[in-house]
Amino acid sequence: MAIFVLKIDAPLEPSMHSLLIAAGFNQIEIFDSAPKFLEALGINSDGVSNFRPQIDMIMLDGFTQLKDFEIIGAIRGNHRYQDVPIIVTSESREPEIVQMIFAFGANDFVAKPYAPIELTARIRSCLKLKHEIDRRQARERELTVVSKQLTELNSWLARLSLLDGLTRVANRRAFDETYAQEWKRSVRNESPVGLLMVDIDYFKQYNDSFGHQAGDDCLKQIANGIQSVLNRPADFLARYGGDEFVVLLPDTHVSGVKIIGEKIKKQIESLQIAHSTAVRLPFVSVTLGGTSWHPTLTDEINGLVQSADAELYKAKSRGRNCVEVCEYPQSSKSRLKKVA
Repeated sequence: MAIFVLKIDAPLEPSMHSLLIAAGFNQIEIFDSAPKFLEALGINSDGVSNFRPQIDMIMLDGFTQLKDFEIIGAIRGNHRYQDVPIIVTSESREPEIVQMIFAFGANDFVAKPYAPIELTARIRSCLKLKHEIDRRQARERELTVVSKQLTELNSWLARLSLLDGLTRVANRRAFDETYAQEWKRSVRNESPVGLLMVDIDYFKQYNDSFGHQAGDDCLKQIANGIQSVLNRPADFLARYGGDEFVVLLPDTHVSGVKIIGEKIKKQIESLQIAHSTAVRLPFVSVTLGGTSWHPTLTDEINGLVQSADAELYKAKSRGRNCVEVCEYPQSSKSRLKKVA
């Protein structure tokens, strides 16, 4: 343990030196001037500390004047030494002196001449307090680290709960949340919002023919293929269920929904995923239904999904591997057209 001692009125007494060694201090630094003492602590004239020696206790011996007490204030004014115990010894027992010693931030005061047993007890008491503070701070640091780890874990789990475990795109829950947020934004900004429902053609037959492992690989490729078409950060892909995906397209009119739908259809065709039992093509294809809507406060939030789903059913009726898109008939824009 290390102790810094500032001796004001006389050299350190041999008895005190022995007491400090007996108390467990194996590094005793003694100073006879305040400037050298503060410099050794790394405290500049402006109170800034550039480095911190490992100090377990500070002893200020022989303090009687106001300028002496200001040294305590300089030490306590630096946050790095706020928890280091300070013991002051003085021949003065005047209440005003003792009051100032504690007011400036000392932990204990021992009047001189002192009994060795008393000084030893005071030193050990201060060291016990210091060690308790150190343990508490170490525990707080440990708890801070654990808390940060828990926060990161919870954040990771939250993100994981919004991902489809197989395809690693957003899941139905994530879509529902994002859709609700985008709906409100579109109402607020009076902007259109587009939606595409994507269904894999004859996927049950694919699973029956090639097995569920091949079906899982097919779903992953389809998800990656759709995602590769979506270039805008706000465009949102989610697995809606089974062999169906949904694409949310903010600020997109019906013409834009149609363009994205056709690009997705062509992209999946280009993957050339073999499907020998398909009715029309020898490879996996998709059918898409889409819509666009200028939602208002009075519109039903589920209407966009229902409209896109109706278009998907229409596309399937046409023979699949195609895109059917319409503007939602109850949208604000449609109503305005009718009025005009």
